[in-house]
Amino acid sequence: MCSSDLINQHYDNQEIHVLLEGGISEKYGRKDSTILPNVTVDEALEVGGSSGGIVLTGTSYDSFGAQSYAGAIILKQNVAFTTSHESVSFQRAINSFETPKNIEVVTGSGDIEFLRTVGGFSRIGSMSIDTSGSVTFGRSLMLAGAFSQYSGGAVSIAGGIEMETANPIAFTGPITLTNNVLLKSSGGDVTLSGSVNGGYSLTISACEEGTVTLHDVGNQTRLQNLVVRDRKSTRLNSSHQI
Repeated sequence: MCSSDLINQHYDNQEIHVLLEGGISEKYGRKDSTILPNVTVDEALEVGGSSGGIVLTGTSYDSFGAQSYAGAIILKQNVAFTTSHESVSFQRAINSFETPKNIEVVTGSGDIEFLRTVGGFSRIGSMSIDTSGSVTFGRSLMLAGAFSQYSGGAVSIAGGIEMETANPIAFTGPITLTNNVLLKSSGGDVTLSGSVNGGYSLTISACEEGTVTLHDVGNQTRLQNLVVRDRKSTRLNSSHQI
């Protein structure tokens, strides 16, 4: 059986209510929303918050400088965020409009941070993160597709990742737990190629179909608990301290 609970799950309901409960129209958004089509700029891209949130109608947000989004975001299409070795910061909730939309963030060596819930009301599709800089997840990710991290940036994670489909979860960088975390795929592989540390509990579920692969767990800071369940097989590389 595949367990359905999610440790430390957070929903930013107050933001989601503004955006989705009668807020976003079928074509665009509320009259007080920030509507943002495709953007290409030579400098930084900073989008402030508004009571109607930020509705991204484009597919590409490309800047030479850093990007910062201060309001809750609704995705109308699959979207890519790209910088030239500068940071991208999402400070509020992110949700899809109607059907799951994919997110790709590519920053070279720039840091990436998702500070609030992603897909808590309306799931995101797949998520791809590519940076050698740091990656921060302040809340949970609710996905309909795969999660992929590239280039080995160090990860700080306070929420979990949960997907209802048989897609993989793959981290390439070292992970630090800053709260109890559940990584759950409904049948896909879960691969943690870097070390995992932090004085919290890590629970991993692959719903009896996927393989769980771990490397160097708790060698710097012991985990409180490590639970691997509902998987086809488990591969343990190197040493583990719990």
